[in-house]
Amino acid sequence: MSMGRQLHKLHLDGFGLESLRKEYGAGETVTIRFRLFATDTDYRFFVDEKDVSFQQNFDSKGFVFTFIMPDHDVTFHMTSRNSMMAMRERE
Repeated sequence: MSMGRQLHKLHLDGFGLESLRKEYGAGETVTIRFRLFATDTDYRFFVDEKDVSFQQNFDSKGFVFTFIMPDHDVTFHMTSRNSMMAMRERE
């Protein structure tokens, strides 16, 4: 990374999301990990920015997401829902 290069913030919105750095220059590869997964839970990972497309992989430690940092801040979101619980109908 060259001196004076503008860095953009990586915001992680979800419990258990990890990245080695919190700031990246435009064009750098961002890697995010999620290791706290459960088999009875459905997860959704997403970004709001239309110019960010991430790759999702899985290794022995959990989910791995990568994308190229654009020339602005990015927020990476994770939501979860327990899929083994019975859904109750509204009365």
